[in-house]
Amino acid sequence: MSTARRRGSSSSTCRVCLTPDFQGRGLAKFFLSEAVFAAFAHGPSRLAIQTCTLDSPRALQLYQRIGFNPYAWSQEKVTPWL
Repeated sequence: MSTARRRGSSSSTCRVCLTPDFQGRGLAKFFLSEAVFAAFAHGPSRLAIQTCTLDSPRALQLYQRIGFNPYAWSQEKVTPWL
Protein backbone atom coordinates (compact mmCIF):
# COMPACT_ATOMS: atom_id res chain seq x y z
CA MET A 1 0.00 0.00 0.00
CA SER A 2 1.31 3.43 -0.81
CA THR A 3 -0.05 6.89 -0.26
CA ALA A 4 1.10 10.14 -1.81
CA ARG A 5 0.04 13.06 0.37
CA ARG A 6 0.54 16.81 0.29
CA ARG A 7 -0.94 19.06 2.97
CA GLY A 8 -3.51 21.41 1.51
CA SER A 9 -3.35 19.81 -1.91
CA SER A 10 -6.43 19.26 -3.98
CA SER A 11 -5.85 15.52 -4.21
CA SER A 12 -4.16 12.56 -2.66
CA THR A 13 -3.62 9.17 -4.25
CA CYS A 14 -3.89 5.82 -2.56
CA ARG A 15 -3.38 2.35 -3.99
CA VAL A 16 -4.34 -0.80 -2.08
CA CYS A 17 -3.35 -4.21 -3.47
CA LEU A 18 -3.75 -7.68 -2.01
CA THR A 19 -2.50 -10.91 -3.51
CA PRO A 20 -5.24 -13.44 -4.30
CA ASP A 21 -4.34 -15.54 -1.22
CA PHE A 22 -5.44 -12.66 1.02
CA GLN A 23 -8.54 -11.55 -0.88
CA GLY A 24 -12.03 -12.27 0.44
CA ARG A 25 -11.03 -11.98 4.11
CA GLY A 26 -12.06 -8.37 4.72
CA LEU A 27 -8.45 -7.21 4.79
CA ALA A 28 -8.83 -4.77 1.88
CA LYS A 29 -11.61 -2.92 3.67
CA PHE A 30 -9.48 -2.71 6.83
CA PHE A 31 -6.33 -1.49 5.03
CA LEU A 32 -8.31 0.89 2.84
CA SER A 33 -10.03 2.43 5.87
CA GLU A 34 -6.68 2.91 7.60
CA ALA A 35 -5.18 4.49 4.46
CA VAL A 36 -8.14 6.86 4.08
CA PHE A 37 -7.90 8.02 7.70
CA ALA A 38 -4.09 8.42 7.42
CA ALA A 39 -4.37 10.39 4.18
CA PHE A 40 -7.03 12.77 5.48
CA ALA A 41 -4.96 13.38 8.62
CA HIS A 42 -2.61 15.29 6.29
CA GLY A 43 -5.34 17.65 5.11
CA PRO A 44 -6.03 16.95 1.44
CA SER A 45 -9.35 18.16 0.10
CA ARG A 46 -9.79 15.05 -2.04
CA LEU A 47 -8.63 11.44 -2.09
CA ALA A 48 -8.39 9.39 -5.29
CA ILE A 49 -7.85 5.65 -5.58
CA GLN A 50 -6.33 4.19 -8.72
CA THR A 51 -7.59 0.80 -9.82
CA CYS A 52 -7.20 -1.34 -12.91
CA THR A 53 -8.64 -4.44 -14.54
CA LEU A 54 -5.82 -6.50 -13.02
CA ASP A 55 -7.27 -5.78 -9.58
CA SER A 56 -9.84 -8.05 -8.02
CA PRO A 57 -13.21 -7.72 -9.79
CA ARG A 58 -14.60 -6.74 -6.39
CA ALA A 59 -12.13 -3.89 -5.84
CA LEU A 60 -14.21 -1.24 -7.61
CA GLN A 61 -17.32 -2.44 -5.75
CA LEU A 62 -15.51 -1.99 -2.42
CA TYR A 63 -14.34 1.51 -3.33
CA GLN A 64 -17.86 2.52 -4.36
CA ARG A 65 -19.44 0.91 -1.29
CA ILE A 66 -17.33 3.04 1.06
CA GLY A 67 -18.13 6.23 -0.85
CA PHE A 68 -15.70 6.66 -3.74
CA ASN A 69 -17.09 7.50 -7.19
CA PRO A 70 -15.48 6.82 -10.59
CA TYR A 71 -14.32 10.08 -12.17
CA ALA A 72 -11.86 9.13 -14.93
CA TRP A 73 -10.95 6.28 -17.23
CA SER A 74 -7.77 5.55 -19.13
CA GLN A 75 -6.30 2.67 -21.08
CA GLU A 76 -2.68 1.62 -20.61
CA LYS A 77 -0.66 -1.47 -21.41
CA VAL A 78 0.73 -3.07 -18.25
CA THR A 79 2.62 -6.26 -17.53
CA PRO A 80 1.15 -8.33 -14.66
CA TRP A 81 3.66 -9.07 -11.92
CA LEU A 82 1.93 -12.25 -10.72
